[in-house]
Amino acid sequence: MALPDQSTFIIEHTTFGNQVSLEANHHCNVGVTGILCMPQYIIHNVKWNNTVKGRKWVIFPNHNTQGHTANQMDGGIFTLSPSDAETVIQTGNLEGSIFPSGFVSLVSSRFTYLLSIPGEKCVLSTSLGADMGVLYDNGILCKVPLRALKIYSRDQVSGSAANIVVEAWFDRASAGVPDASQEIIYHQIGNDNQTNKQGYSVPVVPGAENTYRLSLTGTNQNIPSDWVIEFSDVVMGNRWTVEYIKLELLGRSCSNGGLVSSHHDRRFLWAGDAFMSSEAWGNHGACVSSSIIPEDMPLVDCERDENNGKFFGFWH
Repeated sequence: MALPDQSTFIIEHTTFGNQVSLEANHHCNVGVTGILCMPQYIIHNVKWNNTVKGRKWVIFPNHNTQGHTANQMDGGIFTLSPSDAETVIQTGNLEGSIFPSGFVSLVSSRFTYLLSIPGEKCVLSTSLGADMGVLYDNGILCKVPLRALKIYSRDQVSGSAANIVVEAWFDRASAGVPDASQEIIYHQIGNDNQTNKQGYSVPVVPGAENTYRLSLTGTNQNIPSDWVIEFSDVVMGNRWTVEYIKLELLGRSCSNGGLVSSHHDRRFLWAGDAFMSSEAWGNHGACVSSSIIPEDMPLVDCERDENNGKFFGFWH
């Protein structure tokens, strides 16, 4: 089952049988398709009845990088919905889950900083046995929810672009040595000087108590003031509850002490022929440095049809 390479995709009220494989980022970097290629696949009330072992249940494809560095070919976050994840966290199990008992999320093995979360909240699937490594494409299984953090850059090219350093403190403020850190490689779609689909993305653990600090490698480590930051998706708050994370961006001052909502401003981010309008740069997204702080997006009831008051279901 070839899944999309952008935004949030909710799979719900579905049963999967034998021989099914879920492929992340099917069309990422095929020609000029894709952007940062870190979609969120939210799995809600799904029965995974695939009992076939020895072949992948989930696939993280590593597409041709077309001559430039691009690490998010391995992107894609598979995670249980907040309500299903809470059932696992509270009871340790969810009938019919795609994940082993106790686990609620899966990402590529590339994001090794997750393995340093205190309490061994994330492990390599291979550590649970060779057969588990096969089923989960040698990815990282986590007992905590994961969401996408995206940094849209501009005016960079693959040969000289800096990498981004992610430092994380879990259940505490950014004091002393971080609990985990990792250097994330620059990512772009298309050829140099012919694309503005570029930047960085990383799976993060949501929670107002979790602090993430971002900086660049090289001489100037500040995050440019015009780059756009995006955390998770408004559909999480519209469908379930609004989520939060604490962000620190070197060289930028985030309002509200860096507390970022999944409902943060997204005006102009997905508009125009080039996916992002010129108005977005430096003025919209999360943690903007503009003197005018944009308001969060309005909450929307995902299940109520405002025209006739009836409830309905749909793909997000």
